[in-house]
Amino acid sequence: MKIYRILAAFLAVLMMLAVLVSCGKEDETVLSIGGFDVPYHVYRYIAVNSRRDVEAQFGEDVWSSDKADEARAILEENVKDSLLNLYTVCSLGADFGVSWSDDLVSAQAELQYQSAVAEYENEREFKKALEEMAMTEDTFRFILSNSILNNEAYAAMIASDKKYTDKEYLQDIFDGDEFIRVKQILVGDAYSASDEAKLEKAQDIKASLDAGEDFDDLCRAFNNDLYMFENDDGYYIMRGTRNFEFEEAAFALEVGETGDIVKTDVGYSIIKRYEKDAEYIAENFDALAAEYYESVYSIMYEERYEKLSGELKSLPEAYDATEIE
Repeated sequence: MKIYRILAAFLAVLMMLAVLVSCGKEDETVLSIGGFDVPYHVYRYIAVNSRRDVEAQFGEDVWSSDKADEARAILEENVKDSLLNLYTVCSLGADFGVSWSDDLVSAQAELQYQSAVAEYENEREFKKALEEMAMTEDTFRFILSNSILNNEAYAAMIASDKKYTDKEYLQDIFDGDEFIRVKQILVGDAYSASDEAKLEKAQDIKASLDAGEDFDDLCRAFNNDLYMFENDDGYYIMRGTRNFEFEEAAFALEVGETGDIVKTDVGYSIIKRYEKDAEYIAENFDALAAEYYESVYSIMYEERYEKLSGELKSLPEAYDATEIE
């Protein structure tokens, strides 16, 4: 689980604040993740909305159908994933001495909470919206605090070690093999066609490259990656900041080498690795430093997520996610 996906999920939650929900009463502990107690109202919010997603895919009567076992497995994985995302943030925050209950985090969360309330005609309408999505006021505040905590943990990580702001240290990183420059030709959603047609188009482009046609020329002619249009610089990337399949393919290349077709969640990519441009690095040093920080935090996040995932063997039977209302 890469941080860009994780951060996107948090941003998606915040984009929906005006309609978010959860009706919770109890603060009883359902389970513990990484030493943090998961209260019922948080568990309920995740379970109910995860179940709704599964029922939207399979139908509301799936639990009495021959697809019940498959649906339950998906539901349990989705609940685990959501819980792990939330409490991985709490765990990393603890490493750097910050918590969702800190005054600064709480104050920011309260400002966002009141801003969300103000979007409604009155507080009763706001609470009704929360109830419709299985969220209590405490749940809502926790989700807000967790997102803010993620930012605070990221900032605290950067401040935790002087090397992260040392220009010589960063320059060594930018000069090394864990920081690369690539370009891609993407046959993706902008190419209105079936998956098979997209693959066929990517294969045609790859055949042209193998026949000696110029990568940059084909990039300009066929690319669905809007960032690559009229962009001679390409991407300067580190691990942990892009799609896993894209990264694996990109970092396997030598400078000047073009890889095979790679399928990602946005289509089919053909990637070429380029020599880094020292002048570009100098001109964009601060932006590249931010890319490095994101990479470091992403890797920390993924490692902690995997550790906590290994500890969370199963969900508590006493709180069946198919039955919680």
